[in-house]
Amino acid sequence: MKKVFFTLFALLSLTTYAQEATADSTVDVVAYFAKNDSVKYTYVHNEFRVNEKNDTVNTVHYWRDFQLVVTDSTKNGYTVEYTLLDFNKPDSSSVDFKAQLQDFIFEKLKGLKLNFKLNEFGEVQKLENWKDVAQRCKDLPQTVSSMLFEKHPEVAKLLNKKAIESLLKTAVSDEESVRGFLPEMESLFKHHGSSFSFGKRQVPRDAEKMEGFSSEATVTADTIAADEDDEFGGYFVLYEGTATMPGEGLASLITDIASTVGTEKLSDQADKASNQLDIKNMRLSEQNYFEYFWKGWPKEVEIDKDVLIQPKGQKQYRPAKLVQEKITWAEANI
Repeated sequence: MKKVFFTLFALLSLTTYAQEATADSTVDVVAYFAKNDSVKYTYVHNEFRVNEKNDTVNTVHYWRDFQLVVTDSTKNGYTVEYTLLDFNKPDSSSVDFKAQLQDFIFEKLKGLKLNFKLNEFGEVQKLENWKDVAQRCKDLPQTVSSMLFEKHPEVAKLLNKKAIESLLKTAVSDEESVRGFLPEMESLFKHHGSSFSFGKRQVPRDAEKMEGFSSEATVTADTIAADEDDEFGGYFVLYEGTATMPGEGLASLITDIASTVGTEKLSDQADKASNQLDIKNMRLSEQNYFEYFWKGWPKEVEIDKDVLIQPKGQKQYRPAKLVQEKITWAEANI
């Protein structure tokens, strides 16, 4: 059950890799934080569906403002406090389930200080008070499943409510799952402790570990301003990658998910759909841009993910879904 949950919410994540470099022309992503440093950020998430005519519809949209404050700094690492400042509330008539889910979660997190432990390089190690989050969200499975069935009555015939509640229960079952509520923290600090050679280079194929996919990727790194006295200068890392899954693998994934959370009717429909699937390959294309201040504070993160499909009998891929995440700094006191 938990494997399916993470498949559903992390399917588009291609960037599981680490870089090591020892040449002089490298950039080291390292935190040089001080106690009471603070930075305010805005996180925006959008998803778009693309039809066969290439018409694009915005299906998911939510945002939130938050502040990070260094409350402790030692030779072994940092304690960083995450405070939610504001977030969008979807219209009550909205059928955007993901936005409704975000609204539920962040209403529960109002006023709670989240304490993250970072190592000496700035890599996130743990969320110390994750159990406080789990306690506040203990009614998430029942509330959210009811919300889903009320907003989308048509799914009642297809989804098993108890299975959905069991699936949602895993979202607050441990620290890793709770941290999944805050993908911005992972994105902001995912490369701290890594070194990147200047210029463009290939990422070894075995660095990508997505089951069922073949992949290739490149990484580009460079400075933005050579003068380290320039407070707005820094450096960036650009990751571009693709991963391809054959249609047979996609069909298997569809039936696995349907059998886990669906009714017998949905399972039957999924079996029929997978047998008639007119897709030769599915390709995930991702471009990630990470920009940092000289002291290692993230300045901007932009992650663009495209799902493209190649119909059987055709050479060209066409876009089917786009996912965009962006984190930008609004105010810094460092």
